[in-house]
Amino acid sequence: MDDLRTGELNGVNVTIPHKENVIEYLDEINPRAKIIGAVNVIHKNGNKLFGNNTDWFGFTMSLKKNGIKINGKEVIVLGAGGTSKSIIFSLKQYGV
Repeated sequence: MDDLRTGELNGVNVTIPHKENVIEYLDEINPRAKIIGAVNVIHKNGNKLFGNNTDWFGFTMSLKKNGIKINGKEVIVLGAGGTSKSIIFSLKQYGV
């Protein structure tokens, strides 16, 4: 985090097990990431560290690109970490 604040790094990807815990060290967070409760991308925005979540978007796009229709379906998500929260967020966008 210090390297981000000093400008040594422009951004980082966050992986398990830090996707949820890192939020407390950020200055701002994307509204979707806030709802999800997990961040997987951090970048510097001015003097502030900004957190975002792209996992949900990646999952959503993989469904769309593969023509997978899930409206009205039952889905089981195995896991309870930051990525599973992103998947659940995406599924809710489909009304699942």
